[in-house]
Amino acid sequence: MVSAALGRAPWNSRERCTMKFAVLMVIAAVLSAEVIAERTVRVGAFTYYPAIFMDEDGGIRGFYVDVLSHIASNERWHVEYVFGTWAEGLARVRSGEVDILTSVAYSPERAEFLSFGKEPLLTVWGEVYVITDSLIHDLFGLTGCTVAIMSNDHNGAMFSNRAAMFDLHCRYILCGSFDEVFSAVRDRKADAGVVNSTFGSARRFAYGLTDAGIMLNPFYIYFASAKGRNTDVLSVLDRYLKRWKSQPDSAYKRF
Repeated sequence: MVSAALGRAPWNSRERCTMKFAVLMVIAAVLSAEVIAERTVRVGAFTYYPAIFMDEDGGIRGFYVDVLSHIASNERWHVEYVFGTWAEGLARVRSGEVDILTSVAYSPERAEFLSFGKEPLLTVWGEVYVITDSLIHDLFGLTGCTVAIMSNDHNGAMFSNRAAMFDLHCRYILCGSFDEVFSAVRDRKADAGVVNSTFGSARRFAYGLTDAGIMLNPFYIYFASAKGRNTDVLSVLDRYLKRWKSQPDSAYKRF
């Protein structure tokens, strides 16, 4: 035996049991570490109040953050947020710098480089907002006007298509966020601004604006990832959303 060749007596039964126990403990520790290891999920964050936004203390807050925190605690995920503009978020998810982006409207162009979840987060629509003393009350009142829209935003794209259809000949100011859109209207740099209905209803009073009674087609918004990547994360998110929507007292309904 090896122990005899090395000049010591063979291991007795107690020593062999001790060695086996030590080996089993090491294996158990390795397996346990693998089980409890958290998966890091990087999420592109941007200003879309009240769904997701950066608070005054620099923390990321909002409805989506609450939903993701609840899922992460169950799935042992560690969620990291990368804050920027909406356009930066699109670029980051496309490059793989972030794993997931929220509030993504489906379009054939985006489907070329994004994978979408199957369960919609919300149903939203675009709305046009103006200052309270504005004389713009319908779509044709925007003829020749300057309109603020967010870069790469589905709401802005829908509006510009509608304006072209009716030959309104609008001029456009491209903004980095919905807050910038509202700032441009408040400061009279633009005659009107187009934002998502969820943001508009939550933030119009802070900017002293009112809706012009012009609504654009409703659409779904989804979680999305880079094409073919992190689809397992999307599947988990779909599973929670589908179950929560059918439960009146679910975390989704409470948030």
